[in-house]
Amino acid sequence: MLALVAVSAAVWLLAAWRLLTGRPIIVFAPRRAAPWTVMDVASVFVVMFLLEAFVAAALVRLVGLDLATALAKLATLAVGIAMVRFLAGATMKDMGFSTRGVLGDVLLGTAAFLAVLLPVGVIQHTIQWWYEASGLERPVHPVLEMIQEQQNLPAVCLGVFLAVIVAPLAEEFLFRGFLQGWLEHLFTSAAWRPHREDAPPTPIAVDDAPIDAPIKQSADGENPYVPPAIDEPPVAQRGALVEDHPETPWAGAAAILISSLLFALVHASMWPDPIPLVALAMVFGYVYRRTHRLLPCIVAHAMFNALSLLVVWLSL
Repeated sequence: MLALVAVSAAVWLLAAWRLLTGRPIIVFAPRRAAPWTVMDVASVFVVMFLLEAFVAAALVRLVGLDLATALAKLATLAVGIAMVRFLAGATMKDMGFSTRGVLGDVLLGTAAFLAVLLPVGVIQHTIQWWYEASGLERPVHPVLEMIQEQQNLPAVCLGVFLAVIVAPLAEEFLFRGFLQGWLEHLFTSAAWRPHREDAPPTPIAVDDAPIDAPIKQSADGENPYVPPAIDEPPVAQRGALVEDHPETPWAGAAAILISSLLFALVHASMWPDPIPLVALAMVFGYVYRRTHRLLPCIVAHAMFNALSLLVVWLSL
């Protein structure tokens, strides 16, 4: 474990060195604006959370709580993607799903996983120290509790399926690809002002003819003072936005912070886990902000959860 922490520190030193030498930690990949609106965001969140609760309640007597939860998350993920495509006309690429550079994204996700170990580990140990000093018993995550109680291969396989496959897919889509993608568009649109109020006025060319001079006609009878018609492109349809986001740092930081806090808030029932989850989500959010691809975030999330399960398994 200490070796992983040392590697994590090396990743942070490498990131700092790149910044000090004037290079970005991760090369920015522009994207087209997210075509979904605030009503789409609200609708998808409400439907996904209600549907997950309904499906889990319907299946819990048939397959048990843990498997029912996993199947409910997969069902709501499929419904959420379908809703975004139907309501906003979004493509899979708009939501962060891309098959471009898979190997590079896996390596980047591995680096992001290593990066989160140091800050999350420090926060986790600080919380654990506080609980021990206070004489309190720290709550255990339900998946980890299931493995600790049952201690058999089916329980481990179910825990791996839920924590390493289902949760990273569903949560990274919802909080990074969908929510953060919309927040980036929202804050970038608010920050980007191509027509600033303090910009100098555009000069207008005029001739020396008096105001009351008669209008001259050209040889073909057209008024030379009337500008020629401009073939303007049609207004972009919803879901067909074509402008790339300008790289506005504060707008991206605000999107990362808000989506990370909401990600942690969803896990509030597992207090105090939301505290380190904010740090974890901010690293994943930064990776998504720079790449606008979900695969690195999914890989990092899956590896982090897998390590948590491995630590519990080895402690049995």
